[in-house]
Amino acid sequence: MNVKSSTYIELVHRILQELGKPASLIEFVPDRLEDDRRYAVDSGKIRSHPG
Repeated sequence: MNVKSSTYIELVHRILQELGKPASLIEFVPDRLEDDRRYAVDSGKIRSHPG
């Protein structure tokens, strides 16, 4: 499996671009201490069930 590491904001921008939505929909909030600095998304399940 080929997994590319992306920052959370990069992922949000890609999703908005795919949906044809403006980046102005992004709302930044203060960091919480328990939040992870990096998120990993496994796209294997969605790739195995396209459509």
